[in-house]
Amino acid sequence: MMKRTKSAIVAATLITIGISMIALAVSQHWTFGNGGKVNVSGVEVYWDAAKTNSCTYINWSAISPTGSFFPGDSKTVTLYLYNPGSVTGMLSITYTGWNPSHAGSFLTHSWSPNVGSLLAGELVQTNLTLTVLASVNFTSFNYNINLDMA
Repeated sequence: MMKRTKSAIVAATLITIGISMIALAVSQHWTFGNGGKVNVSGVEVYWDAAKTNSCTYINWSAISPTGSFFPGDSKTVTLYLYNPGSVTGMLSITYTGWNPSHAGSFLTHSWSPNVGSLLAGELVQTNLTLTVLASVNFTSFNYNINLDMA
């Protein structure tokens, strides 16, 4: 009788663990503790049209009410790009320094509108969207968003 009780307890424990693992897998999400450092050359980036709040870092987890992203989620920030120079410049944007190094393969960026050039003294509002692909295999990341005006 004692062997049956022990067997029943072991079976119940294994079933509970199995159900817990399934529930965890179904509700899988990622909390990104970090984001992108904004590096600029020849262009200024602001959070506001008054150019009073410089953007030097985008904390993607702060944009989400829960601090979490689910596969397929997109988060958008509004930024203001300003050309302080005296001539029109062409803007180039690159993403470097990914940590973990493979994170850039799982995240995509889009700009709307896509700013190609800025006139001297021009201020342009744009939206930067980060999209998380369905196959993310990390829980935090850091990288550089490089904006260069030539």
